[in-house]
Amino acid sequence: MKNFVHLFGEKEGSTAIVQLLAQFNQVHVVRAKHEWEPFDAHVVGAMSIGTLVNCIDIVLGQRPLDADKLNRAYSRTSRAVLMPIDTSGSVGFKMRFRPPQLSLPLIGRIPFVPDLLRTRYDGYQIRTGPYRRLMFDLFRRLKPVVFVGVRQDVLRWSLSRYHGDGTGQKGHLQFKLAAGEIRREDIAPIHIDMARLGTIVTQYEARLRRKRKLFNDLRAAGVHAVPLLYERFVSDKARFVREVMRHIEVPVSDAEIDAVLSRPEELKRVHSNNISEFVVNHEEVQGRFGNRFVSWEGVSA
Repeated sequence: MKNFVHLFGEKEGSTAIVQLLAQFNQVHVVRAKHEWEPFDAHVVGAMSIGTLVNCIDIVLGQRPLDADKLNRAYSRTSRAVLMPIDTSGSVGFKMRFRPPQLSLPLIGRIPFVPDLLRTRYDGYQIRTGPYRRLMFDLFRRLKPVVFVGVRQDVLRWSLSRYHGDGTGQKGHLQFKLAAGEIRREDIAPIHIDMARLGTIVTQYEARLRRKRKLFNDLRAAGVHAVPLLYERFVSDKARFVREVMRHIEVPVSDAEIDAVLSRPEELKRVHSNNISEFVVNHEEVQGRFGNRFVSWEGVSA
């Protein structure tokens, strides 16, 4: 069985995906207490790139796993505690492909760094900086399957970001639904500002171009990279699970898959594929952005 890393971005269903995989006995998804992104900045704080690489090396590579060594390194900066890790099967986790902190001493000391500056610096680190080189080397050495999360339908991806907390502000409705704070019928349709949605569409198309570049670079570097398509997860979870298990070489029967899929979902999908259910001016939106779909179906897995 192979270990895995799921590189994800926002609104790509990554939490629902790892929650599903974690229900299979031969798959262990690494997490911190109450957190599914154990190595992201909001959990690990100002963790250095070197410590991050060391922690991932222990989790995916060193057997038997030295839990004391891992927790000493992890707890230096983290805001949560890693849950016990079962290494008897496939071990994996999800993470954003970006450094957990800004490494420039000056920027690191500023409490509120402008988003543009932070994004530009993170982008430099990812494209050309030591983070990229170290992570590529780590993936080559440890040989996990690197799943790259992809959402092809740019319109619906952008609407999910726009809709946010249900009012057009930032937020994640699926977590409120899961916590019982709201019901789906409480979510009223909203009127979409076309200029604002157009900006998000442009941003997300650029993200997909960067993601394809990252994917191609991983493959060129000899990393076993596989696209993980959101639309396939939504439309046919059984097929999706079989494909993931095939890549990480975990034997799983149809009966096991059916048993897991018959359980209640922790996170439920917020939006129907029919945008008229949550968008007032859906005809205008569909007419202008309905063709914004970037297919990855032809990308070899």
